[in-house]
Amino acid sequence: MKLDELVAVLDAPIPGVSRALLDLPHLVCVLLDRNLCVLAANGSPDDPARPVPARGRWLSDMYSTSHIHPVLAQLAESPQAVTLPGRDGAHGLVGHFFSTPQGILFLGELDDPVKQSVLADISRLNDELIRLNRRYRQSRDELALANRRVTELSLTDPLTGLKNRRAIEPLLRREAALVSRHGMDCSLIMMDLDHFKRINDDFGHQTGDDVLTAVGKMIREQMRVEDTCCRWGGEEFMMLLPHAAVTQAKACARRIQAALSDLHIRAMNRALTASFGISQLLGEEDIEAAVRRSDQALYAAKHAGRNRVWIHMPDKTNGGA
Repeated sequence: MKLDELVAVLDAPIPGVSRALLDLPHLVCVLLDRNLCVLAANGSPDDPARPVPARGRWLSDMYSTSHIHPVLAQLAESPQAVTLPGRDGAHGLVGHFFSTPQGILFLGELDDPVKQSVLADISRLNDELIRLNRRYRQSRDELALANRRVTELSLTDPLTGLKNRRAIEPLLRREAALVSRHGMDCSLIMMDLDHFKRINDDFGHQTGDDVLTAVGKMIREQMRVEDTCCRWGGEEFMMLLPHAAVTQAKACARRIQAALSDLHIRAMNRALTASFGISQLLGEEDIEAAVRRSDQALYAAKHAGRNRVWIHMPDKTNGGA
């Protein structure tokens, strides 16, 4: 390999290395194969300023390398410098090994403290680069975590911990698409706490918040893993039940209704009740209409006396339950 080929290696993207290093006084550049046999160098064995072996000879012919082979893999692309003691009084070298596609590149300077500033700077800059990369990765990971947290908070009701209205809308679209393509059942339940304003008026808004928090927790406990509940607004909750016909949704509403009657809220000596409106999701073009039908069934349940489950059937006839 000729010296210009060594220059081409130095033009490759090796951290902290450039072809300008070839012209620096007392700096030794040696390209080796995997057996540490010299392929190219920027000096010669007869050059007292750059005492490197001739092409094809072993680096160990002039420098003690018995300690290099066991740790060479660790030294490659490492900012850690290695010292090659000279033999028979010859100058030693202090330098770095870099792994390249063409072989192993050794950059070293004569073991003279006055002449080691270049490699000392390389080592320092490489150390700083490693620290900066570590800090960048840490900052990137922290930013990604913060972004996930912000997204999660934007889709969560802060009082109840349930999903909010914004979060359930894409789930409605997804389930509606499955209904359209595969004919799966999917039901909606709209639930509204009865006479909630009286709770706020009689016991205060903090008690009202405690009620909403406890109700949100109770609803999650009564639903399946695949079901989703969101706080639709105020004291109103919506439940999305995939793979559930209206009869199964009715059973779910009944469970919630029974659990609600057993719910005890500190500082309030009043039983809780709620009204429920149920509708079936019919397809992708039916999302807003299905929500509207649930609302209509909920209104009918309240109009019929509250604390009831009302079903809006697909043929648009209402049925009390």
